[in-house]
Amino acid sequence: MRNVPVIARENDYPQPDIIVSELLGSFGDNELSPECLDGVTDLLKSTTISIPQTYTSYIAPIMSLHMHQQIRLCSASYWNRGIPGHGRNGPTLQPDGSYRQMYPQGEHFANMDQIYVAYLRQYCLLAEPKPVFTFSHPNLSKISNERNASIGFTVDRPCDLMGFSGYFHMNLYKDISLSIVPSTYSKGMISWFPAVIPLRELVRVQPGDQASRCKIARFNFF
Repeated sequence: MRNVPVIARENDYPQPDIIVSELLGSFGDNELSPECLDGVTDLLKSTTISIPQTYTSYIAPIMSLHMHQQIRLCSASYWNRGIPGHGRNGPTLQPDGSYRQMYPQGEHFANMDQIYVAYLRQYCLLAEPKPVFTFSHPNLSKISNERNASIGFTVDRPCDLMGFSGYFHMNLYKDISLSIVPSTYSKGMISWFPAVIPLRELVRVQPGDQASRCKIARFNFF
């Protein structure tokens, strides 16, 4: 995508009036957006319309012993076991001649240290979702996409916090929007399921506690 402006100039393509993208993940900014759309900024006019125009990620604490156990017990598929990533190193030759997948932080932690997309059923929402990050397009001012946020929640019941559910609300154009946030959910939309961000261990929380605080940061790696 970052090569598009170069290709367009070399071929004398006209500057676009509208750009459309569906590269939006369940947490709003976890699937090539916003960086992918920023890659064409140098090609745009000041009047170019982006669809979507803005999107905001949301997060909420959840309780689900079922999901906690399922995530801890899940394993990499056969085809992915030889590929480093998600807390895994490549297979290492053992003294007996066999190969073993290595997990520097532990096999269970490798499962817990990643984001999932899930159809939430057996869970309890412990507080209303709150906004995290907002991105706007086109980003003609080239505002950095690196962000930090600390969001606190107060729960009204004793519970075991297993992690956080993630959502997004997206403005396509003017007052036309799509949302997977429970309070503004777009009726009939099944294109996106919520994200799940698990904790390594369950955290006991009592009514009135503000212990369910999520500190989250996103960085640019290119």
